[in-house]
Amino acid sequence: MEFTSLLFLIFVSLTVIVRAFLPKKAAAGFLLLVNLVFYCAYSVYAAVFMLLFSLVCYLIGGFLEKKKAFPILAAAIAGITGLYFILRYSPLLSQLLTSLTGLRLELVFPLGFSYCMFKCIGYLADIYLEQGKQAKNFVHFAAYTLYFAEISMGPLTRAGEFLPQLENGGEKLTKERFSYGFSMLLFGLFKKLVFADRLAILIAPYYQNVSSMDSGFGWFLILIGYCMQLYLDFSGYTDMAVGISKMLGFETRHNFNAPMISQTMSEYWRRWHISLSSWLSDYVFTPLQFKLRGLGKYTSAVAAVLTLTLSGLWHDLSGNYLIWGIITGLFVAIDSLLAKKRKKLSKKMPKQLFKWGSIAITFVINLFVLVFPRAYTVGDAFSIIASVFAKPWSLSVVNTELLVVLLLSIIVSILSQKIELSRDRYAAKFAAAPAVLRCLCYYVLIFAVILFAAANSDLIGGFIYAQF
Repeated sequence: MEFTSLLFLIFVSLTVIVRAFLPKKAAAGFLLLVNLVFYCAYSVYAAVFMLLFSLVCYLIGGFLEKKKAFPILAAAIAGITGLYFILRYSPLLSQLLTSLTGLRLELVFPLGFSYCMFKCIGYLADIYLEQGKQAKNFVHFAAYTLYFAEISMGPLTRAGEFLPQLENGGEKLTKERFSYGFSMLLFGLFKKLVFADRLAILIAPYYQNVSSMDSGFGWFLILIGYCMQLYLDFSGYTDMAVGISKMLGFETRHNFNAPMISQTMSEYWRRWHISLSSWLSDYVFTPLQFKLRGLGKYTSAVAAVLTLTLSGLWHDLSGNYLIWGIITGLFVAIDSLLAKKRKKLSKKMPKQLFKWGSIAITFVINLFVLVFPRAYTVGDAFSIIASVFAKPWSLSVVNTELLVVLLLSIIVSILSQKIELSRDRYAAKFAAAPAVLRCLCYYVLIFAVILFAAANSDLIGGFIYAQF
C-alpha cells in the first residue's frame, strides 16, 4: 500500500472519518487496529513479527522501570541492533550460509523495522535514564511503535511525545485541524508526484551512464536536481505523515526546517531529517562525547565522525554510504574545530555577505557529498565529481525539460522551506482564508497530482527513504 497510491488515500480517508466519530478512550485501540490492517496489506508475517517485537520491547521496558539494570539495557540494545542487521542484510547472510553449509536461509525485512528499532531503543534508554516511563499498556505502546503514518520513513516521534497523546485520546477533528492536515497531505503529494518523481525520471539516465553528459555545468545542474529530488521526495512524505497525524488528532515531529539555508554542515544536519538527527545526537553522539571527553577540543569532532559513519552504515553497508557517512562526519567535525575562527571572521565581514556566502558554500559541499549515495558505484561518484571540474561548462547539451523542471522544483523548494520556517502562522492564515480560496487551492493541487500521477504512472518509483 504505497503512500502515493489511490488505495492508501482511500484507507486514510476512511480512517480519518471513523476516527472523527470515535470516543477518545477508543483512540489507541483503533489506531493499533488500523496499523495492523496497514501491515497486513503488505504481509501478515510482517504484522505478526512487528507485534511480537513490540511486545518483547514493552516487557523489557517494564523490567527496566522496576530495576535500573544497565546490563539488561545493553543486552536489549545489542539484541535489537543485531536483529536489525540480520534481517536487513539477510540476503548476504543467506549467500554466506549457503556457500559454507549448503543450507538456504530466507528472511524478510519487515516494512519500517528500522524506525521501530529506533523508537524501541529510545524508549528503553529513556526509561533506564528516568527520562521517560513505561507505557500505560501494551496497546498504547504497539499503537506508537507501529504507527502506520511514520513507520516506513519517519518522522521519528519520541515515546515521551506520542504516548501521552494516546493516553489522552488525541484531539478531536476540527475545521482548523482538517485544513492544516489535508493541505499538508496534498502539498506532500504535490511535491512528490509532480516534481520529485519527474526529476528522478530526467536525471536517472545520466547516473546509469556517467559518460553520457559531456558538460561540467550539465553535471552541476544534475547534482542540484538530485538534491531537489531528495528534498521534495522526503519532505513530501513527511508532510503527508504530519498531515495524516493532524487529522487523526495527533502531533508528530516535523522533519525539516529549511535545510537549504544552513550556513554549516552541522546546521544542515540540525535542519534535515530533524527527528533522526536529534535521535542520533541524544543516543549516540552525546554518549560518545562523554566516553571520549579525554580528547579535549577534539572530542566533539571525533564523536561527530563516528556518529555519522554509523549513520552511513545504517543506510547501507555499501562503500558509497560508508564514504558518504565519513565525509559528512569530517565536514561536521571541521565545523566544530573552526567554530571560533568562523565567529571571528563573521565579525570582520559584512553580515549578509558572510551569511549568504556560508549558505552557498554549504549548499555546494552538500551537492558533492550527495553524489556518493546517488551514484551506483564509488568509481561513478568520483568520475562525476571529476567531470564537474574537468569537462567544459556548456549549457547547450543540457536537456531543456530538465532545465524547466529543475527551475520549477527550486521555486517549489523555496516555497516549501519558507512555509517550514513559519508553519503555524501559514496554517492559521490558510484556515482563516475564505472557503472558496481554500477549495481552489485544494482543486489545483488535486488536479496537478492526478495529472502527473497519470502521466508518469509507469515510471513513478517509491519514496527514496523507504529502502532504509
